[in-house]
Amino acid sequence: MSKGSILFISKRRDAASTRYRIFQYWHYLQDRGWSLAYHPATESRIGLVKKSAQADIVVIQRRLFDPITLALLHAVNGNIVFDYDDAIFLNDDGSPSSRRQQRFSKTTERAKLCLAGNSYLASHSQGRQTVVFPTTVELAKYQNLPRRTASPVLTLVWVGSRSTSRYLEQYRTTLETLGREIADVELKVIGDFTIDFAGLSTRCVPWTAEGEIAELANADIGIAPMTDDPWTRGKCALKVIQYMACGLPVISSNCGANAEVIVDGQTGILVSTPEQWLEAVKTLGNGALRERMGKAGLERAKTHYSAETLAEKMDGLFTEMLAAQD
Repeated sequence: MSKGSILFISKRRDAASTRYRIFQYWHYLQDRGWSLAYHPATESRIGLVKKSAQADIVVIQRRLFDPITLALLHAVNGNIVFDYDDAIFLNDDGSPSSRRQQRFSKTTERAKLCLAGNSYLASHSQGRQTVVFPTTVELAKYQNLPRRTASPVLTLVWVGSRSTSRYLEQYRTTLETLGREIADVELKVIGDFTIDFAGLSTRCVPWTAEGEIAELANADIGIAPMTDDPWTRGKCALKVIQYMACGLPVISSNCGANAEVIVDGQTGILVSTPEQWLEAVKTLGNGALRERMGKAGLERAKTHYSAETLAEKMDGLFTEMLAAQD
């Protein structure tokens, strides 16, 4: 028996937010009786309005439509869900944007339900109902990973894209100091770019959807250097969650959602200074401690950041939305 129909709209089908916050839940929602459709936001206004009128619920992921398009979508379907996992009310460099802020405020006002990726993002919503809905991973894909073979080299791993490589650049001095001060340490970078650091052995691995998880698992420590500013506070700690799902301890800058996801001293180490970065890597040179923290991180990923678990929450929120109008 069908529970209803949902139309998902996002900027691009291949965007990470689309993959992790829409398509990751696709089969779970279908199994629970929902009829699903997806259309890119680049489709004509008329096409999107027609399709929205035919759905029971319209989920807009990250896209900030112009006022006319938003008004038309709302006119044909009052059950709008707005999902966002970045500080899209700002410019990409974190500077204020009156245009984006106005569109964001109007979108959250129109939405019957807002799904915010973290508490910072939720605090900016003007919506009637805003729920913190973290980014998650499908833990089934992280099961039965091959164990990393014993190695005298301590491998740090970072995963990201060319657009986020600036965080590595901002921590260049710190990372190069690690290479000089700690023997037998290397950095594995998984992404769509190459980078190197003086004094720190660096291995760049091309990112692929098929090989990402295995490459992450074949490391010792996941790292997440990041600056603390209005833009980064909107980030939703995906790489940290991936590290934990692989059973890796994490060293991260003590800011943003990373500081919400990591339990300092249990699943990883939160740091604020170059000296603390150096000390954290030295501390996690202890294999027994890495294993203990990695196991704790995996358990936290299972209980808080599992797509299998959060799919039930999404199903419940959508079910309640339709029941409330009966």
